[in-house]
Amino acid sequence: MSEQHIPHIHLFGNPEENFYSLGRRDKNGHAQMYDQISKLCARSQYMSKVLKTVTEISGKLGQRKTASLHAELQAYADGLERPIEDVYYMLLLPEIVASFNKWLPNLLGIIPGCSSLFANDPKSGGIVHGRVLDYALAGPFEEYERCISYEFKDRLKSFTHSTVGMPFQSLTTMNEKGLTLALHYKHGDYFDTSGDSIFSIMYQIASYCTNVQEVKKYLKSHPSIAYWGIYCSDQNGNVASFDVKGSEVYQQKFEMSEHKFLYF
Repeated sequence: MSEQHIPHIHLFGNPEENFYSLGRRDKNGHAQMYDQISKLCARSQYMSKVLKTVTEISGKLGQRKTASLHAELQAYADGLERPIEDVYYMLLLPEIVASFNKWLPNLLGIIPGCSSLFANDPKSGGIVHGRVLDYALAGPFEEYERCISYEFKDRLKSFTHSTVGMPFQSLTTMNEKGLTLALHYKHGDYFDTSGDSIFSIMYQIASYCTNVQEVKKYLKSHPSIAYWGIYCSDQNGNVASFDVKGSEVYQQKFEMSEHKFLYF
């Protein structure tokens, strides 16, 4: 991390105007991260193939405008002064990494994964949700990490920890209704570009869902591109783990009152 304190950004009002402003703010950091990731991918034959695949798919998505929240992503791209394909590129690269086993099964053993820990807070009576973010593209993330508060009309207020290049609340998030969300990388070989970006999916969940039941309902009706894990808790004391692979959603649900802690 390049700064002693993690920056905090407050977005409120019109979403498109805010994402444009966020893009303006991210311009230099995004360019550096884009270059770093591209150079990292080009260091090996395997990663060069990944880079080529992501670039091709990014161009197709940009032309078809298939991703949810395209207007917000376009506003962010305009602020960055970069083509929309570059924004899709940054969002698609983690999706490709989540699907490494489809093309590069030999890399499976060296790709790390995330962890979530849930425990009861005896003082507040609520749930503490801690998570470790550990994935194959670490490095540039830490250098540009930041926290963002979102306060948009007709959406739930939320707070997220993320990095430059990820404008949506996606990786580690909590909304005003007490719903916590952690996105976990999963080893897999599933990849289908007819699905939606997991980052768009997480943005919508944080904006509209209030409990684990609503999260499940949303996931069932919005297929993902790749295989991901979503771990969440709500103000009712429920904890749930979701394995999401396209339209297939596998859930485990727990009552936190019955456990000292839960670790995934």
